[in-house]
Amino acid sequence: MTPLTTIRVFGGYLLLLGAAGMLVPDALLHLLGMPAAHDAWPRIASMLVLNYGLLYVWIVRTRAIGILRYTVFARILVLVYLTAFVAAGLVQPVILVFGLADAGGGLWTLWALRRAERLQPLPV
Repeated sequence: MTPLTTIRVFGGYLLLLGAAGMLVPDALLHLLGMPAAHDAWPRIASMLVLNYGLLYVWIVRTRAIGILRYTVFARILVLVYLTAFVAAGLVQPVILVFGLADAGGGLWTLWALRRAERLQPLPV
């Protein structure tokens, strides 16, 4: 398993999640046990998720290892932010599913980076 493979898989997850959130946000919210949206914010957030998926496709295509390394930090931060939102009572705890997916994906990429670097140093 290469670091780029982990980004390819995670990018696919982001593309699917972003597209679903833009096209059928209420269905996605319903799956999470959240109330239906009555404004555009779920679609706007999903647009950003889709754009991150496109960025991950670019990372794979260009083999941008420096940015790939940064995604580990950023994806773990998602869990930190969402946990703070839950603790503040701003969102329901079910939202942590996304934080766990992001952090898990980040740790998977970190594991793959460390494994690859033991076998052969990667470029910066």
